[in-house]
Amino acid sequence: MAQAVAGLFDLPGLPVEDHETVYNRLHDELLAALNSDPSGADAAQPGPAGGKA
Repeated sequence: MAQAVAGLFDLPGLPVEDHETVYNRLHDELLAALNSDPSGADAAQPGPAGGKA
């Protein structure tokens, strides 16, 4: 997670046109972190609400 957020420190030195790319990468990395299973259990098993764990 820290690695994903670290990309934000580059924003001040980047042209505004490149900010979307940084935010999209951050979004994708945070989404992957949120969807990962830290317990190591099978991700295919439904979570408590019937969705992915």
